[in-house]
Amino acid sequence: MPNHYETLGLARGCSPNEIRSAYRKLVLVHHPDRSTDPKSRDIFIKATEAYETLGDVDRKREYDRLLNTEELKREQVRAAMRTTPQPRPKAQPRKPESVAIELTKLVQLFSRGRIAETELMARDLIRRAPKEAIPYGVLGDILRSRGNLVEAAKMYAFAAQFDSRNPIYQRRHEELISAAQISTSTVHIGRDREARPGPPMVAAIVAFMAGIYLVLSREAPIFPGVPVVSTFTLGLMGVLFFSGIATGSSLAMGGWLDRYQSTSTNALGRRSPTVVLGFVAIINFWAAALLYLFVGLGQRAFNYSTSRVVGAVAVLTLMFTGCAFASYAVDAGQVVAWGGNLVYLGALIGWMVADAFR
Repeated sequence: MPNHYETLGLARGCSPNEIRSAYRKLVLVHHPDRSTDPKSRDIFIKATEAYETLGDVDRKREYDRLLNTEELKREQVRAAMRTTPQPRPKAQPRKPESVAIELTKLVQLFSRGRIAETELMARDLIRRAPKEAIPYGVLGDILRSRGNLVEAAKMYAFAAQFDSRNPIYQRRHEELISAAQISTSTVHIGRDREARPGPPMVAAIVAFMAGIYLVLSREAPIFPGVPVVSTFTLGLMGVLFFSGIATGSSLAMGGWLDRYQSTSTNALGRRSPTVVLGFVAIINFWAAALLYLFVGLGQRAFNYSTSRVVGAVAVLTLMFTGCAFASYAVDAGQVVAWGGNLVYLGALIGWMVADAFR
């Protein structure tokens, strides 16, 4: 497998200008928007990975050190083969036990949503064991959840480089690389798309019309024997649920949310705490919102997409509560207590459906 220098067609010791120039030449030929050759996508991705590494002074220094170490090992093996008639197969080097234990602990911390501790441990492991893929993948997820897609893409690139058999790292890197914005002077990675106000405005209009319907409707309750939702009508449930769908889908289509699949699962292929939050919200939205706020403040675990969904659902729930005050028969207390459940469920479904078309 060619190293980053070979990918760009350069020799060791090349200058930053030569690296930048070689990358631009490959981009002009193989960028997905310019080439229809199926092989161009792979060439473009590998060239971008090489540029991200060699274009950064610190990462280039570390990469050169790794290349030198590998070359020294190969030379030692060749020397041993020349001096020993029948060399025994060399056993694969084992990971230091402390690193293996800390990798397991890192996975456990990340799965439990303890983001602050996870980030510190991941950065420490990258410093002490720079060829382990897991810390890069974990740190990529953390940076992506905060909206720092530039650094997240770099972390996924390193993870894919050190564990090429893991398709998740490569797929997540490609998701961010596909949004690369290339000009003649700079190369950088932006968000998946620029956030557009149009779709959320449509959702706001839908919610406003739904609120008017709630005020004017004169429906009979469908659960009169259930005290906590005794005034809920079929129309009210439809208003809450479909307003949630409109909100979730519009935020996703407008580029205000990350991809649902990337938010619901982490780079290790496990369910993220965001999914657990959804289960809690089905029981009570406000309990889920408080849990999210508490964990987010305590662990610096806020996810920009989840925060926007939770905030939008809270606003809609309070708006429909105000409409219930002016309605004929719907109890506002029941709406504020339980209405968010349906709005949040609808928002998640709308997010998933819209994401399938992105």
